[in-house]
Amino acid sequence: MPNIDKAKAKHNKLVAGLARLQAKRVKLLATQTRNEKRIDKQIRAIARSSKRLDRLAIVTHNAGPTASAVPVLIDAVAAKPTEHHLNDAVPSFGKTEPAPGEHQPGTGPTPTASTDAERQSKPKRKPRRTPDDFRAEMEARRKL
Repeated sequence: MPNIDKAKAKHNKLVAGLARLQAKRVKLLATQTRNEKRIDKQIRAIARSSKRLDRLAIVTHNAGPTASAVPVLIDAVAAKPTEHHLNDAVPSFGKTEPAPGEHQPGTGPTPTASTDAERQSKPKRKPRRTPDDFRAEMEARRKL
């Protein structure tokens, strides 16, 4: 009889260890997934800044002979993003709540496409103020 009790205790200990390891695996996979999302977000940010740098390089190159060396420096600094599929489906790994700002399918009403009438009724967005516009405004205020 004591051998059966020892075997059951050993078995229960192994089952508990397996449960701990499985929980740890789920946690590690969730962490890895979050890190992959951060990497994808960083890649998108680099792609955007690379486009900005390219536009600036063109503008500075066309500005005149004094700015001709700038594009070489910009190209050396700009990191080109690698090709990745950024919007791959990400498994939840037991996560029950969506992350803030994240919509998961089947959890409520989905946003609908706006109609032409709605678009026309909304006020148009004010154009973005550039640094040159800001300087001009400040100069105009100083003169008053």
